[in-house]
Amino acid sequence: MPGQALLYLYRPAVLHRDLQNRLARRILSDAGYPADGGCGRCVEACPMHLEPLYLYLYVQKNRIEDLEAAHVMDCIECGACSYICPGRLHLTHSFKVGKQKVKEAAAKAKAAAEAAKAAEEAKKEA
Repeated sequence: MPGQALLYLYRPAVLHRDLQNRLARRILSDAGYPADGGCGRCVEACPMHLEPLYLYLYVQKNRIEDLEAAHVMDCIECGACSYICPGRLHLTHSFKVGKQKVKEAAAKAKAAAEAAKAAEEAKKEA
């Protein structure tokens, strides 16, 4: 008898929590965020103590400066965050893409600086 009473007491709490999770996911997806509710499991799993969900959002929104500030280059791409993510986000792949974008932006900035330096030297010679 006590087992059934606990079952009936427990079930509404589970249904209520499930409803809250679904509502939160719907609100986040309508706002343009991933279906993950921000549970924080990926942060706990990260051996480098990064915030994978923010890195993922920065890659999706193409925010290169924020990626650098969030230390995307420190990610060792171990896959722990992707493994534990209940939203099944492709976190590790997005970090690889983000690292490539950061490298491309740095190369572009370096090339622009070298071109400006070469143009300045050409002006001095003329």
